[in-house]
Amino acid sequence: MKRRMVIVISVLTLAVLVSATAIIRSRAGIVFLLRSHSIWTNGASEGRKIVDAQTTCEYTSFTKFDTITAWSEYSFAFFPAIAQFRGAALAPASGSCDAETYEFVLMETTSTNKKTIEGTWNIYKSNGLACSLCTGAAHDLNDPVGSAYRVEVDDPVYGVGAWQYQGYITQRKDFANP
Repeated sequence: MKRRMVIVISVLTLAVLVSATAIIRSRAGIVFLLRSHSIWTNGASEGRKIVDAQTTCEYTSFTKFDTITAWSEYSFAFFPAIAQFRGAALAPASGSCDAETYEFVLMETTSTNKKTIEGTWNIYKSNGLACSLCTGAAHDLNDPVGSAYRVEVDDPVYGVGAWQYQGYITQRKDFANP
């Protein structure tokens, strides 16, 4: 009787392992059918707006403005959402607003689709951490070159969408493997 139980348990364990391997392999095959995207913003004239949550200053003129982002349209337990975003800008003094440098960095991705990246962000202001692991999203990423995109990041002190980073798409690359 013991021998029979050991055989049954062994066969069931083997069946589970083989099934799990087949599922993982089939999901791995799907990865190659995913659509992936990347966009860039290069140049001060391509910056649209930065809103500083701490000072409520809005900058629309920039000495430097660069962004690079890449993401895939997929989110599943075996293959979580994957994205990168980094935007940096140098905003000169304007009115009562001091000159500042800003950097918006996506730290963790929670979901993606063809036009949006959601996740947690770090925002650096003049090389100091201004918002750490704050929830936010990049929107309108699927639009053509010349169109605007925006990043809105919630701040636990200053509120929903308190930080904003907006620019124009100067280059993009979209692809899906056959």
